[in-house]
Amino acid sequence: MAKYNVKFACGHEEMKELFGPMKDRESKIAYWGKVGICSKCYQEKIQNEMTKEFEEVVVKYYDYKNNPEYANCKTKANSYNAADKTIVVYVKKEEIVKEEKAKEEELFTKFFEMRNNKDNFTGNQKVELVEEIEKFPKVKERIHNELKK
Repeated sequence: MAKYNVKFACGHEEMKELFGPMKDRESKIAYWGKVGICSKCYQEKIQNEMTKEFEEVVVKYYDYKNNPEYANCKTKANSYNAADKTIVVYVKKEEIVKEEKAKEEELFTKFFEMRNNKDNFTGNQKVELVEEIEKFPKVKERIHNELKK
């Protein structure tokens, strides 16, 4: 185990503690120098990706822990405020939720259209539809429930 001052591809330097054989350490340092990004840049990248689909909402920590609405929400790193006991939570933007619901409804309808008119769909179309449905667990569950009736 040793500490190394590593220069990342993003241009920043950061102290890293590395373990294992020397060749593995050197390999990791070389990799970070070619394509790696430092912790600060990584956090900024994640933040930027999150804000494309999600809004930052400040909520009471108690509500975050006890309200099912926030059960699957991620939190902003280091956003807990001990003074007022709040935390920043990423909540999906309303327009994204609407788009997802429309897509779910489209897939649900298309599945039963395909089921009732099998001859109008090619094998590839059927496979593509099933693969698309796999990405939407709510649609899978809804189809499963409808088929059980």
